[in-house]
Amino acid sequence: MAGGMLRPSADDAAQAWLALVDAARAQFLRLADEVLHGTEEFLAARLPSLRAGASPSEELEYLVTLARPDETWLEPGAAAGRLAVPLAPLVDRFVAVDPSARMRDALAAAAAQAGVTVDVRDGQWPDDADGLPAADVALAANMFYAMEHPLPFLGAMERRARRLCIVTAADRPGRSPDAAIWAEVMNEPLIESPGGTDLAMLLLTTGRRPDMRWFEAAPPKAIGLEQAIEQQRWRLGLRADSPRLGALRAAIVRRIDDRGLVTLRGGRSRTAVIVWEPRPA
Repeated sequence: MAGGMLRPSADDAAQAWLALVDAARAQFLRLADEVLHGTEEFLAARLPSLRAGASPSEELEYLVTLARPDETWLEPGAAAGRLAVPLAPLVDRFVAVDPSARMRDALAAAAAQAGVTVDVRDGQWPDDADGLPAADVALAANMFYAMEHPLPFLGAMERRARRLCIVTAADRPGRSPDAAIWAEVMNEPLIESPGGTDLAMLLLTTGRRPDMRWFEAAPPKAIGLEQAIEQQRWRLGLRADSPRLGALRAAIVRRIDDRGLVTLRGGRSRTAVIVWEPRPA
């Protein structure tokens, strides 16, 4: 490894990132019996949680402090507008880009309902980046966990941004199962996709100097048995008639408290906001 383990090159770091993404994906595809990720069915299921205000956004308050009223912001992968809708009123123009018609329609409807103006564009990032408007700030939220090659995506953000590039990334994907439940049901440890710390380290190896700040997510809520089973079934990628449902039920029953509820660690526990100045072209 060029430069040693403590100072990996950008190529080494990119290869390590790719290896982790591939390992996490391969494990899921090997063990899950229902793989919906990336399908329209998956997008439809995820859409409610991607709307503005649908769930707490622990990073939003800090993002608000970065907004300036005379600026244009550009968000590739804006989905249903979880960040676009609350941030748009704080800037002069907000351009939201997403390749999914389902997400664009949901975003436009959410913006109209909130009475804010969002310039919603169809586009695949980074392929269509150079044809989209330049901006003062480029923002990408939770885009990187399963992305094999994030550096071209980040480079395209720099080409379109004049003042700042901002990415948010949690410590683990929002759809992650409880790691202990996974290990019991699947009989092997969960391989977690790269998160915020990994992304910041990758940026550092390229010579960028990002500022990273962590924001704690709300702790998981105690829920009932059947709700917990359904929640983890989806996160583990199990069919409704999966032969592993018995093992899943047993693993959750062992964690039921004296109130008849269970608290599981699913999804993120904190989110990083990573900010850096775009490098000159």
